[in-house]
Amino acid sequence: MQFYRDLPGLTVQGKQHRTCLLGTGDNPYLLGLTEVSGDRTSQTTGLYHFAILLSQRWQLGQLLKHLLDSDYPLQGASDHLVSEAVYFADPDGNGIEVYADRPTSLWSRDNGKVHMAAGPLDMDAFLEETDATQQNWRGLPHDAGIGHIHLRVNDLVAAERFYREILGFNLTARYGDSAPFLAAGGYHHHIGLNTWGGPHVSAPAMTAPGLEFFTILLPNSAALQSLLGQLNEAEIPYTRKHENIHLQDPTGNHLIVTVEPLGKLTEAPERAFSLPHETGK
Repeated sequence: MQFYRDLPGLTVQGKQHRTCLLGTGDNPYLLGLTEVSGDRTSQTTGLYHFAILLSQRWQLGQLLKHLLDSDYPLQGASDHLVSEAVYFADPDGNGIEVYADRPTSLWSRDNGKVHMAAGPLDMDAFLEETDATQQNWRGLPHDAGIGHIHLRVNDLVAAERFYREILGFNLTARYGDSAPFLAAGGYHHHIGLNTWGGPHVSAPAMTAPGLEFFTILLPNSAALQSLLGQLNEAEIPYTRKHENIHLQDPTGNHLIVTVEPLGKLTEAPERAFSLPHETGK
């Protein structure tokens, strides 16, 4: 918890037993942390990274300078054409991306697909811009939210079919044969999938650090009813708790689809990641 408070600068929203919820001013329930007893194992299914979206480019420069001043190791920094991003991991090895989108007018599209790349980030330009503002990092801004989540899977065809045909996401880009990107509402991606750990990787141990679940927020109850129809028709098992639909993708990643953000500790399972953009059929 100290890492998330001190480095990215999330604020504690509540605690219960071994679970702590963290967020920002406008998005108070972005991340839930639960203490587990096991060690992280490499190359398993589950979380590749979760991505925090900043609304302003200069905010990303502030964070980059903060990371460098703190001597915290970066895992990467990339120019994706549609966005610019820095990558690091928490002390348990959970991947984190923090990024800022370029204006949508600058996104290049071809037949409904968004052109994305993984070029080097001009870190000097970011640091120069940050120095010009003469402002230091003061934690995530109030409007920071979760922009997307990227998952490791062991059956790319089945996982892509689930998120496209059952949940209604559109394919927006593809990185070779190993990583499709999917989104709703014309965004560049809300969900990333990959088999970069190999096609036969297994699920992590229940006691290992990692992703317990993430949430997808639907725009209204009609979209929820439409999803229920899709699940029933495809004979996909799920559990309904009020307006929350609990289910697993073909790899076993647990997700909750809901029409209201999870807010109460008593209702929110561990390690929640909510996508702020409306999704659904």
